[in-house]
Amino acid sequence: MDKTDPYRNIARFFPAFDRFMGLFMPRIRADLVRFLRREKLFRVLDLGCGAGGLSRDLAERGFSPVCLDVSEAMLREAEKTSRRTPGFPVIRFDGKVLPFSQEFDASVMRFVLHEMDLPVRESILAELLRVVRPGGYLIFIDFISPADTGCEQGLRGRLGASSIRFIESRMVRIHAPHYENFLHLMRAGGTLGFLKKGGRAQLAHSYFWGNIGFVILQRPAA
Repeated sequence: MDKTDPYRNIARFFPAFDRFMGLFMPRIRADLVRFLRREKLFRVLDLGCGAGGLSRDLAERGFSPVCLDVSEAMLREAEKTSRRTPGFPVIRFDGKVLPFSQEFDASVMRFVLHEMDLPVRESILAELLRVVRPGGYLIFIDFISPADTGCEQGLRGRLGASSIRFIESRMVRIHAPHYENFLHLMRAGGTLGFLKKGGRAQLAHSYFWGNIGFVILQRPAA
């Protein structure tokens, strides 16, 4: 076991976490599947796939996912998930260069971007734009500012933001830089603020009273 892997002690709980998230926020997965079908995006890179719950769901719905993560402990869980038919590839990613080239119709990152520091975020964004085909989509499901929804932040929105900050602050016990990376992203305008630097990102859906966004960025067609 890789003792430097911050997720080694919690990876076994992630299959249950995936199921919980599917029950707690079913709209996210439904909106994702609907978008992928509508845009005919069948080859999907699931980056930061964790225990493989999303890749499992996509494979069973007729998509062709590739499950990629930096954590060996997470990938051991994902490999168990991938054994059922239909299967899908499970690959370890070293966090630097994606081992693909324009092979995907879309990439999906769920609640991963906020864990990264700025240089890694920027590197990952450049790599995703490289490996997704022209006209394909980069999809990010992560934290946003409620102001991005075009609505004023009411009591529920503030409570949602506070609960997210509390949960994220607890993550320092697993991975020390996690909370600071989250705060840095939110100070920069959240996921949408970071991606809008390229001028093309759009908020497709919002959840949890405007604190979680389904953000899409289309790679320009050739």
